[in-house]
Amino acid sequence: MGINTSRRALIGGAGLSVVAIAASAVAVTASPGAVGISPALIALIADAGVLDEAGDRHQRFVVERAVGDAAISAAIDENNALNDAYADALDAVALHPVSTFADLRAKLEFMSKHQMGDGRNWLDQVSADVLRIASAEGR
Repeated sequence: MGINTSRRALIGGAGLSVVAIAASAVAVTASPGAVGISPALIALIADAGVLDEAGDRHQRFVVERAVGDAAISAAIDENNALNDAYADALDAVALHPVSTFADLRAKLEFMSKHQMGDGRNWLDQVSADVLRIASAEGR
């Protein structure tokens, strides 16, 4: 990878994270359209998907087809901006305060799928979610 590498090209998988372990531990099976998941969380997850696809499409059809240093540089800058928006959308899901077990399961599944625990500690957010759910259930 040279100097003209976009962030999308640099994104890679890593080992099992705390989020992946937590998601596995609760046997996450909820999908974003599952019954009981809040519309707000569904919208955040959908938004992240749209932004991911936009960055991927831009990588394939603009960055990889750009010719000449100026065009390549501009395409990479555009792609990096798209990927920044996607990263912000991922964070929005992780930072969304959930108050039901269904939402927590969907959130953890999403975070695990996107390897969001690799390199970033979300324990405070997930712990706050668990405490919020426990309080709502009177525990």
